[in-house]
Amino acid sequence: MALVDDMLESIYESFKLDYGTNFLLRMNLGQHLVAMDIRLRYGMPIENPLLCEVQKHYSLAYALAEQAAIPLHRHYGRNVSEDEIGFLAYIFQLTLEQERKGFEKKNVLVVCSSGGARKSFPSIWTTSKYATFFIWNNMIFPRSITSFPQCPSTRR
Repeated sequence: MALVDDMLESIYESFKLDYGTNFLLRMNLGQHLVAMDIRLRYGMPIENPLLCEVQKHYSLAYALAEQAAIPLHRHYGRNVSEDEIGFLAYIFQLTLEQERKGFEKKNVLVVCSSGGARKSFPSIWTTSKYATFFIWNNMIFPRSITSFPQCPSTRR
């Protein structure tokens, strides 16, 4: 957990946001770092299909994740990709939403084949926009709309 401490300290130094005692954030980062450690250690790329959405709609969470990636860069001796930073941003956005709204209970069904941080992201996005919705097989269906705008791909 020393790496999580370094990440949170880096955020505190830059943003003056003290997340050092946020148990849920520390646990989510620690859990995410288990898989991320392997990817960074062995240079395994990963694609984040929601990267542009995160950068566009959750800029503070993305900025926090960029700052948290600095100690990762130092530790692993390699750059942390935007895709990886986007996955970290999901975790920070969850924390920001919980701070803003508190820990209210939701009646939501989420069925997600993705693991890690991605499983929380759909509920974060929809709870901030829609009161009634359901999620099935990674697809979000709010009652009030029938389709979602597509995020343009930046990949070649």
